[in-house]
This record gives sequence, C-alpha cells and structure tokens, in this order.
Amino acid sequence: MTDRVLVLGGPLWAATSLKALREVGIQVLLTDVDPECPCRRHSDYFFNISATDVEGILRAVRPLGSIAVAYCGNDFGATAAHRINEALQGRSLMDADPSVFVDKERMKSFFAASGIAAAAGRVVPLDNIESESFVYPVVAKPVAASGAVGVRFLADTAAAAAYALEFRGRFSEVLVEQALSGTQHDVNGCFVDGRFHPLGLADRFFAEYPLCYPTHGYAPSSLSDQHAQSCWDTLEAVGNAAGLVTGPLKSDVFVAPNSAVWTVEVGLRFHGDIMSSIVMPNTGRWFPLLEYVGRLLPGRFADIEAYLADRRRSASQVVRWDVIPPAPGIFVGLSGLERVETNPGVVGVFVSKKKGALLTDMCDNQALVGFFVTRGASYDECAEQAAFVMHNLKVQVEAPGTEDHRPVR
Repeated sequence: MTDRVLVLGGPLWAATSLKALREVGIQVLLTDVDPECPCRRHSDYFFNISATDVEGILRAVRPLGSIAVAYCGNDFGATAAHRINEALQGRSLMDADPSVFVDKERMKSFFAASGIAAAAGRVVPLDNIESESFVYPVVAKPVAASGAVGVRFLADTAAAAAYALEFRGRFSEVLVEQALSGTQHDVNGCFVDGRFHPLGLADRFFAEYPLCYPTHGYAPSSLSDQHAQSCWDTLEAVGNAAGLVTGPLKSDVFVAPNSAVWTVEVGLRFHGDIMSSIVMPNTGRWFPLLEYVGRLLPGRFADIEAYLADRRRSASQVVRWDVIPPAPGIFVGLSGLERVETNPGVVGVFVSKKKGALLTDMCDNQALVGFFVTRGASYDECAEQAAFVMHNLKVQVEAPGTEDHRPVR
C-alpha cells in the first residue's frame, strides 16, 4: 500500500521536508492557492486549492486512497489540517476547539483554565488603550494576527497612545500582556496516539524595543538539559490539557531568570519551515515533520531512521538563521549572492520578495526580504559565518530615477 502525506501550502523553504519524504518512499500530495508555488515540483500530486478550503481538499484527495496525515506549516492552515485529519480518521483528535490556538484571546483563556503559566493580560479596545490601567511595561498585540504584525513593547501611556494612532483602522481590539523577562525559545513536539514526543528546541532573539519581530536564532538550544526538559514538559502539559490525541504542537516560551517556563503562544504545527525544514534538520538532531510521519507509519520507521542517521553523520553542531532586513525602495535583487552561497559555512539564502516589490522599514515579518542560514561547529563559529554573510550580501533597491545599494544590517 502506498503511504501518502498531504501538505497544505508549498513555500520554497518547505522543499527539504518534501524531498525527504519522497526519498524515503512516501508520496507527497500538495495543495496551494498559487498554481506556480515553488514546491510544486517536489510533489507527486498537486492541487490548486487554498489551504483553508477543507471540503475542497477532501473532495480532491479522497479518490487517491489512504493518507497518513495532513500537515500545514502556518497557523490558519494548521487548523484546517487538523480538521482534515479528523475527517480522514473519522474521529475527534482533540477535546478543545482547534481554533483556540489561532485567536489570542481564546488562547489566553485556555491557558488560564488549564493552569498553564502565561503572562497576565486582557483584551481591550484599541481606541481605549491609553486610558486603561496597566502596570507598564507591557506588550500589545492584535487578537488575530501572526508574523509579529502589530506587536509592540509599550513602556508607558505615551507609547500606548502612539500605538493606537499607528494601528487605528487596521484592527479594533488588542491583547495587552505583562512584559516577560528571560530567554525566548521555540519548542516543537507531537502527539501520536496520546503519547508526546519532543521534536526540537531552539533559541530565538528579537529586535530592540519597541519592536518585537524575530531577528535571528540558533538550534540546538543553548539551554541546559534540565531547562530543555522543562520546556518540553510544559508543551506536553498544553497538549494534555487540550486533549490532543494525534498531531503536531509548537510553542513560544520564555525561560525566566528563576527557571520558570512561561508559554506565550501555541500552534497546531511545528515552527516555521525555515526552522523545521532547514535549520533543525541541518543540526543533525531533529527533523520534525519526517520524525512525526515515522511515528505515524511504523512500517516506514526503519527507513526514516536510516535516512536520519545518514544526515546526522554529516551534520553541523550549530545552525543559525537570520532575517535579511529590507532597505526602503523598490526591490531589485541581492548582490554578493554567489560569493555567499559558495561558502561552506552557508546553508542557503532564501528570498521571499519578488523583484519589483516595495520594501519598507522593517517592523514585522511582512517586510522581510528573506532569510539566510549558516552553520558552524560552535555558536561563535556560526555567528562568524553570519557576520560574513552580512558583510558580503547587499540588498539592492531602486528609488525613482536612482539606484541605491544598501548593506544588510
């Protein structure tokens, strides 16, 4: 019998996972709203359907026969993937409503009801934010958004007033939380038949306040084994509280100076494809989607274990990712790319903007030009490789009548 995996959405950086699935003999069924999506060539069957069209996807894939699992690497499609899995299994796979992990207000209520340690906060109207009583500093974020859109650190009422002015008309309600201190981490895991499996842990670093978008990170994490286990224990507790039977799970957490683990957000997926399909697999320690599928398909487990063993023998100890920050103007391309990509310490450069796109100053992930990924035998060596890329790779932009070359900062 043919083993199949259904993947919802095919960005360029998901290619590693799709190719690996096919290399171990698993067929890839891919859906994407873009008929020319970058990963189409890495699929066995392609369907030009939106990741959120649950019924449309089911109608398209059911005639092909059994499917091991549906997976999506973004929050809104992850809810659809969970519902597709329930339809394919013919049973409920979670007690909680899966959409609770998309709406930040409902997620906060779920944490409180389940005894999950999280930042104190409440939802307020955006227009009233400066008149509300908070213990500053706080972090404000829209109730339903992703990619750090609208997330700001607010030091006082003046900052709150400026925030309301900046985002008026873009959203009406905002979740305001206490600002946590400590180190920040990406945690991956999965449940299979009610059993939890840890699938990777990484460190994440953010822009200077008041901006809160991620700038770079490392895998594996530099946390001690004890602190790492606390992160996985906390993610397992979230899944148990939700009654998750089978499915992926990721969280964003703070590890406080007193070693407490605070959960910021949870999603029914693994961390983004750059992290889970490129960064973690290149460490040689984790390959979240492949390991998850291996646990779902016992007959493929030996093949997948052998594939992972080959990768681990040649993998790096530390892998780092960095965003390529934009230079305002019309995007022309990147110079220095050939020199960068021929460096053995560079895993790759991944561009998300097309030529002709308007670039703005970076305040969230929507302004991203893309990412680059480096590797080394240590955190310091990895940072040196990243500095090499930043020195040599230049974002090229044009203004009307001029051309401007800005270094990656």
